[in-house]
Amino acid sequence: MSMRRRSLGLLLSLVVGFSPRMAAQGLGDRHPDFSGHWAVDGQTKDLPVFCGKACDIVQDGSRLSVRANGETHVIQIGGTTDDTLPLGFTLSTSAAWAGNLLAITTTVRAADGAPYGLPNSTVLSLRKGQLLVYNTSAVLDLVIQTQASYSLAK
Repeated sequence: MSMRRRSLGLLLSLVVGFSPRMAAQGLGDRHPDFSGHWAVDGQTKDLPVFCGKACDIVQDGSRLSVRANGETHVIQIGGTTDDTLPLGFTLSTSAAWAGNLLAITTTVRAADGAPYGLPNSTVLSLRKGQLLVYNTSAVLDLVIQTQASYSLAK
């Protein structure tokens, strides 16, 4: 089995596997609020992909607004958000709760609507006051998995 298939399978089992267990623990009805100004922890060794070195997140109901590196992206939780890119490409972002985790999938689509490359998967979690971000992306035959932790900045 290829590394890509194992990695994508692991991520899918992580996202899908949490939901029933979390619901059984009574966590399925509560969702964390990711709002705040977050700065990457010094312990993070991977290149932080989702927020860069710092970001501002505003969570308002079913919307997550992420401002990082001078750009703001709005993510519709429980739906799909499309952003137009140069050359007729579209960036489609969908997000859904899996227990107390937020699973975000981003796909680039060509002008004809066909996927361009493999989807990027990001999982957000709050643990002991830290924002944990797990990201899986693929470039050609290389699967890249990163993990970053952020603390609320003052």
